[in-house]
Amino acid sequence: MERVVRNDSIAGHSFSLEAKSVGSGGKAETKETDNAENASLTYHHNTTIPAAALVHTTTRNQENTEALEVRIRNFSPHPDAAHCEWYFIAKSPEKQRFVWDHGVRDFQFMSNAESVMNLKSAPLTQTLTRETKIGVGTDPSTGGPVVSNRTGSVSRTGSHPYGWILRLMAGEQVLKVQASSEELRADGLDQERLDALMKAGGQ
Repeated sequence: MERVVRNDSIAGHSFSLEAKSVGSGGKAETKETDNAENASLTYHHNTTIPAAALVHTTTRNQENTEALEVRIRNFSPHPDAAHCEWYFIAKSPEKQRFVWDHGVRDFQFMSNAESVMNLKSAPLTQTLTRETKIGVGTDPSTGGPVVSNRTGSVSRTGSHPYGWILRLMAGEQVLKVQASSEELRADGLDQERLDALMKAGGQ
């Protein structure tokens, strides 16, 4: 379980920011199909005959979500206001990072008050496809079956969750940045890098 706490004073603001991962995962669906395709196979002495390619395909769709519990506390003896931005980061099969879900929420604090926010990302879907193929034909000289070696392939599509970034803001001023890794925290501290992650995700 991940837990990050920050408590700093910046330009008259005094906040703590605590983030805790409270769950990940999602539903999965598996589908199996069998099909026959026209093909050919080669056997003894390079003889080629017509064959049926029997194809068994297993497709697994996995929905991934991330959930956070966020606690923000105003340690100032005076009321204060801030807003919290959140960014859920994914990584593509090509190793590109991008924002797949994000949001913002405004807060009004009394003195020494705390607010708790529960976040859950939109689902991110990955698909794993396994295909097994075997050729079956008939030997024209004996009438017996001819079976080829079994072949298979595996393919993956879709991106996987990579982490999250939280930013506590007062207007345009960044008060706090927390993230699931130092790499992502650096992205959250650099507006250009964060904008690039947003752009890569089509946000």
